[in-house]
Amino acid sequence: MPQNEQIFDSILVALDGSRSSQVAASLAIQIAKQENLLVRGLYVVDELLVVDMDTDRSLKKELGYKPGEVLLSDERTQLLKGQGEIALRWLEDLGQENDVPVQGDLIFGGMPDVIINQAKTVRLLALGRQGHTDDTAHLGSHFRAIAHHTSVPLLIGGPTESPVHRILLAYDGSLPTKHALTWASLLQHIWQSHLLVVSVADETASPRWLAEMKEQIDESELLNYRFIGRHGNATAQILSAAAEEKADMIVMGNHRHSMLHEWLTGSTLDQVLRNTPLPVFITDTQGD
Repeated sequence: MPQNEQIFDSILVALDGSRSSQVAASLAIQIAKQENLLVRGLYVVDELLVVDMDTDRSLKKELGYKPGEVLLSDERTQLLKGQGEIALRWLEDLGQENDVPVQGDLIFGGMPDVIINQAKTVRLLALGRQGHTDDTAHLGSHFRAIAHHTSVPLLIGGPTESPVHRILLAYDGSLPTKHALTWASLLQHIWQSHLLVVSVADETASPRWLAEMKEQIDESELLNYRFIGRHGNATAQILSAAAEEKADMIVMGNHRHSMLHEWLTGSTLDQVLRNTPLPVFITDTQGD
């Protein structure tokens, strides 16, 4: 497509060789195929790991260095470039299999900054959540930095991939979750999925609050959905509903000025990401 039409008509897929980033990439390819979007694959050769291996041990673990491995700067660069070429080739092959155009870029620089800048002109950013670690409760430091500073929707992969038959939308009537409702409707159309809308009333909610949430959903243009009203802790109820209803994906609104800002002290979004293996779709707050 012409250069001036690529802005916001593409999906950025940030790869790091991890399984969760591959799952995110696969889902992004499916969305791109249905929406006629370009997929831009990106692998960042992280300058922090090239320059100083002792800077942050968690970063080394995230990006696949072997325990006790000692490499010179040039060797580190070649190792990461090799990983990147393999990851981008995999994405290009996946695109060809699905008739989706893919453009791959391998860039040297600071991983969070490069991805954040590259994501400014795309419709969606797909990425993994935990690098090369096997600990599903670990959120990678790069992931944290990117999610905290990115305003575009995020498609976050999990450790396993399955067909998206059932989508769970967490809805509380706020503007971010209304954006999430719009995206959930689109994703439902793409995968022909059943949509489950869960609203959780806490101790501060009025007795009519759940009824008001259901009324809002009933007045929307959703098709093939079921409303689930619950009481209690939002994180626990979202996770239990996803498990009980056998959801294949969770969609949530991005409360940028509350949820993400409070990651270090815990939040609904943070705890959901830590405690579910499912892919999670986080919508943007543009226009908020």
